[in-house]
Amino acid sequence: MLGFFLRNAGTVFQRRSAIKMTTKGNSPLNMVDGVPSVEGVSVSKLAQHYGTPIFVVSLGTIAKNYRRIFSAFSAAKLNASVFYSMKTNNNRVICDCIRALGGGIEVVSEHELSVAQSVGYVPSKILYNAPCKKTEDIETAVKLKVRLITCDSMQELAEIDRVCGKVGVNQKVGIRIDPEADRDSKFGFSVKEAIEVADSTLRLHNIRLSAIHFHLGTRILSPRPYYESVRAAVRVINSTDERVQDFLECIDIGGGLPSFFDLQENGLDILSYAASVRRAIEPLRIPNKVRIFVEPGRAVVGDAVLCLASVTNLKKLKGVTWAILDVGINALPRLASANYKFLSFSTDSRKDRVASRLGGPLCMKSDTFGDDGNLVTVGVGDLVGFTNAGAYTMSLTTGFSESHPRLVVVNGKRHKQTSW
Repeated sequence: MLGFFLRNAGTVFQRRSAIKMTTKGNSPLNMVDGVPSVEGVSVSKLAQHYGTPIFVVSLGTIAKNYRRIFSAFSAAKLNASVFYSMKTNNNRVICDCIRALGGGIEVVSEHELSVAQSVGYVPSKILYNAPCKKTEDIETAVKLKVRLITCDSMQELAEIDRVCGKVGVNQKVGIRIDPEADRDSKFGFSVKEAIEVADSTLRLHNIRLSAIHFHLGTRILSPRPYYESVRAAVRVINSTDERVQDFLECIDIGGGLPSFFDLQENGLDILSYAASVRRAIEPLRIPNKVRIFVEPGRAVVGDAVLCLASVTNLKKLKGVTWAILDVGINALPRLASANYKFLSFSTDSRKDRVASRLGGPLCMKSDTFGDDGNLVTVGVGDLVGFTNAGAYTMSLTTGFSESHPRLVVVNGKRHKQTSW
């Protein structure tokens, strides 16, 4: 699948007792003969060979996560298809890994659509959920014959119908609902609106309403919202004209599933999410006909990425000791949904170490990690690892002040640097 090769990484840093780490959750980080490693490769070896900062991607963890998601929905006796949410982490190697596993992909822009094509996704494996669809973007998607185009306005539906008529294509579409009818949200029809819109598609001759879609957000730490939202989708389907029901094929539950690290940390299991969806579709008049589409992002890649940084210096200011790292919030944004964990790795047991707050290299006051309660005991030259760092980090990394961290992919004991 991917031509990874093993490089001679040279002398490994010696690890002594001054290490703080945990393997809680599904993290690719584990201990091998007392050495912290990713898929059997020492993190110190990776840092010495490639330098820091680096993002380390575990393809083995991505594959494991994908299979666990698919298996959970299959175990719930759901006819499910998995479409990876590219916006979560748009690296081509990651996208290609999921394609090779048999997964589909969900894209939200013409740019992402072109990336999906370049990686090798066939049209039937692509969902196009762009909130902003220009006419030329619609033409591209329609001519490509993507699996589904999701809309949340009558103008979009009418324009897709017009473009389809022009190019002579019949396109499957979905409509996005907002089960909570949040008036502050720019996404999704209310349930009442969706019923009216669904029936109105009978007047459009070049499209077929194939799916009811919703998206709950990110890192949803309870199965209950999925149950309630699927029930809302079921109400829409059961209330539509029978001619519309003849074309409906799926309920698309979007993304939002937590990473497996987050699931274990909160005492949750992916099986409970799938079971909630199973219970919610029971009132559906056509339950055996409808598939379930799942668009996980964080659940696939969140805990499959480790960011490694080095402590460049320690400084004590106003009674606070700061450890300054060579990675900042340009690469690890302080998102409300982020749940990074900090781990320190000693490179020399003889060094003095101090409990410190973590700061990045940017000339910004906000370029810090954690708070006074998140002290990490480190010395100059030590490594600090950020686990659970795969979601909305690499895809949001900016070039502000610092260059992008290097990107290293590990597959088994093979590893190599790859491009963004």
